[in-house]
Amino acid sequence: MKQIFSSCVPAVRAGDVEPVTIWQDLDGRLKQDGPATVHVRIDGPQTSLLADVIAGVYPAPGSTESPDEFLPHIAFNRRTLPWEREGPEPAKPMPWLALLLFKESELRSAEERKQAPAVSVTKLRVLDIPDLTTRTRLLNTLQIPGETEVSTLTVANVRLRQIIPRIPELPLLCHMKRQTVNGVEADSAVVIGNRLPDASSPPGTKPELHTAVLVSVERAPELFALPVAGTTTLLVLHHWSFRPSKGGDFEQVMKSIAYRPHGGVLRFGNLPAPVSSGETAPLSGGFKGLLDNDGYFLTPVEHDQEVNATYRSPLHPFTPPPRSHGFAIAAAPDEFVTADQSTPLDFSHAAAFELGRLLALNDPGILEDLRHVSGTMKPIDPPVAVNKLPDALQKPDWVVNPAWSAQPWEAVAGQSLVKDESVFLDKGIGDVTGIGDLLNQWNVGEVVNTLNDAGQAVSAPVVAVNVGSVTSETLDVMFADVAQAGKG
Repeated sequence: MKQIFSSCVPAVRAGDVEPVTIWQDLDGRLKQDGPATVHVRIDGPQTSLLADVIAGVYPAPGSTESPDEFLPHIAFNRRTLPWEREGPEPAKPMPWLALLLFKESELRSAEERKQAPAVSVTKLRVLDIPDLTTRTRLLNTLQIPGETEVSTLTVANVRLRQIIPRIPELPLLCHMKRQTVNGVEADSAVVIGNRLPDASSPPGTKPELHTAVLVSVERAPELFALPVAGTTTLLVLHHWSFRPSKGGDFEQVMKSIAYRPHGGVLRFGNLPAPVSSGETAPLSGGFKGLLDNDGYFLTPVEHDQEVNATYRSPLHPFTPPPRSHGFAIAAAPDEFVTADQSTPLDFSHAAAFELGRLLALNDPGILEDLRHVSGTMKPIDPPVAVNKLPDALQKPDWVVNPAWSAQPWEAVAGQSLVKDESVFLDKGIGDVTGIGDLLNQWNVGEVVNTLNDAGQAVSAPVVAVNVGSVTSETLDVMFADVAQAGKG
């Protein structure tokens, strides 16, 4: 789990003097001599940074294919470092560090670039700094001893005015990140540059070399209101150089990850590891890997499934191992429950399924569509038998005969009326000659003789009856046989 905080201001800043009151009492038997209050000065980095304080930088130092669409940044192992000292406005809790990005042409002339391959940060004693304003601030305001050796970079005011962020922007360029791994919290502070690299260059030439410079703006409001003329000397705490690449967007990084780890740049927070002579540079940059050669986590990811499950990141640059026969159609697939317990089950597709579902539900348009659909959907009734006859040929009290629905051509004893059902069903041509094979079983001769013995129906002569004048006596005379039958 990762959390981002806008700042992490310590309770006491570096350079402050804090009183500490001590006392001790042992039932009146112990007497304390000396002052009860001592003053402690809080110390911290001010003119330089130790290597173990820096967690990593981006882009990687010396990289040549750093995408020009990502801001450079630097990470520290001390979560409070950017806020440990006063910023340019002491009354406000803002960072005292700023990350500036320069192109070589902005720092040196063409002739100077021919003489040296890269910009040189100069080490000077505080007393030897040529910029009077900076020297006075370090000596008097910050109380830095004059013999202290510091790293400096002198920049033309006209250029620095264009590059340095404004004071209100400083808090927006720093944050604290908390990452929890296996229940252990690891905090780091990050300072981000305010300028994208420039990878444009004439045809046939490489983009310019860029230098990222971490500078101190501690109690230096004059840096944000420089005159146009002249130069300013900056106090440098860390710097590195790289050469950006044009068009290095996310798509390009993903396309190159198969043969160049992390798209040609080191991951955030990684530093390149020195390689001994004759050795091959490790793909991980010398950092301890979290994955094995097949791309699976060395430490299994925690999960709630009661099976031998594993997970593989889709961004690993190596070919994955053969997958099991299990597959995922849900975030917690039931089909894994009865799978072979001896083979690790790959939950990569299940994770991708859940990620896609969450991304879809995060889309406002999809949520609005689902809201409209939910009001029009009807619940699905349990499956029932359906009468195949048209409504016009059905009577209200008719029901479906399950036997007829299953095999409508079956006669008796499981024998079909259709001689060749495959021909009838596959081609739509009915062969009903099978009826002839059943005639002997039906005793057709007896049926025919019985029908012939039945006499013809004889009807009496039609008699006209006038319903307007007929009487009951007249009807008794006209239909005497019917009356007699009724009496019998």
